[in-house]
Amino acid sequence: MSLRLHLATTALALLAAAPLAAQDSTVTVAGRWQLTLQDESYVWDIRLIGLQGDSLQVLQADTVAEIPVEQITEVRLIESTEMAVGGPDAAAATMAALTGQNDEVFDLQTLDYAAKLEKIREILQTHPRAR
Repeated sequence: MSLRLHLATTALALLAAAPLAAQDSTVTVAGRWQLTLQDESYVWDIRLIGLQGDSLQVLQADTVAEIPVEQITEVRLIESTEMAVGGPDAAAATMAALTGQNDEVFDLQTLDYAAKLEKIREILQTHPRAR
C-alpha cells in the first residue's frame, strides 16, 4: 500500500470516528454570573459564594472578591446555550444567546437595602453555588 493511500485511509477513518466521539462526550458548564453596579460597571464571569456582612462574596478566576450589596443594581445568570449546527433553530438560538434572551435577570435598582439583601439570599438559595 502506498504512503499516500495509507494516509488517505487513516484520514477517512478519523473523520468517520469524530462525530461518534462528539456524540459520546458530554460537557457540562455551569452558567456564569454577572453583576451590574451603580456606576454602570460590570463584574462578570463570576460564581456567587455567599453573603459576608453587607457584601456579596464572588469568585472570579481564582480570586475571591467582596462586592458591597448597596452598589449592586442587577444580578444576571448567563446560562450556557446549546445549539445544533445547521439545525432548524440554529440562527434563532445564536441570536438569543448573543442578545441575552436566555439570561435570568434580577433587577435590584428599585429595591431598598433590606430588600436587596433578601433578594440576594433568595438567589443564593435558588441557585446553589457550583464548585
